[in-house]
Amino acid sequence: LERAMACSESLAKTSADRAYLRAEILWRLGAERVGDALDELNSFAAAYGSSSRNPTPMPRKILELGSRLTKLKELLERGEADVEDGALAEAERAFTAALKLRDQRRCGTDVSNGSKNKNPYPNRCRGDLLRMRAIARLDRLGYGRDEADAAAEDDDDDFDPEGDLEECVAIDPGDHAAWRVLADVSRERGDCEEAFLRLRRAQAAAPNSAKIAQEVFAAARAARDQIRGGKGTYEGRRVPSGVDARVDSFYKILGVTASATAKQIRRGYRKAAAVWHPDKWQSGGG
Repeated sequence: LERAMACSESLAKTSADRAYLRAEILWRLGAERVGDALDELNSFAAAYGSSSRNPTPMPRKILELGSRLTKLKELLERGEADVEDGALAEAERAFTAALKLRDQRRCGTDVSNGSKNKNPYPNRCRGDLLRMRAIARLDRLGYGRDEADAAAEDDDDDFDPEGDLEECVAIDPGDHAAWRVLADVSRERGDCEEAFLRLRRAQAAAPNSAKIAQEVFAAARAARDQIRGGKGTYEGRRVPSGVDARVDSFYKILGVTASATAKQIRRGYRKAAAVWHPDKWQSGGG
């Protein structure tokens, strides 16, 4: 995708092909780039409409892509807002609706049939949607397979969160957040060795993360204990303690989860600031 973006620079800046290609590349770079893709199309539309040399209507492909991306952005923002509000079932439905859009359907590497093709297909936005939907369901129903399966029997949208996450890391093996959640799923079902291996993949994707390094060490000790016949438990991403517990409390103060994006954290900070600002906050003690 990055090479394709570089190649688009060779096209004329006023070209519809350039705007279309860049927008198609941008949203595939990740969910957070959907807005950038729309900005690319809007910039072209503004320049196209202001030029007296363009008596022809706006190219159809620009209009169609703009419509699809607008719908995608709307569903993304709705899902993120639902997560912040704790409405996880509604968030799942929003992310599922986004995944059903034409551009988000599975393509390229098929991880469901054991394909040996190791090259991930270039749609990181789909990977982000899969991860967000999986986390919403796991946080709502539980990370243990039995409890999640039992709680999901009455749900309209039948999907496997672990399957979502596995496809996510097939799309982008460097998605350390997805690897950490997969490790928690393994831990909850008592497979500390698998949890350790998944955390190692997260560490390879984010080698400078001290928190992931701590989790890898804890999982390694738990796996060793399990092999020796012990219980083999450890506290993972969702059950922090010590310093991690204090960090987790910061997320709770902002009303977001530990897996929140930078955008969600900023939004949570603004909401908290509006409530606790000295000019607005009133305590019972005066």
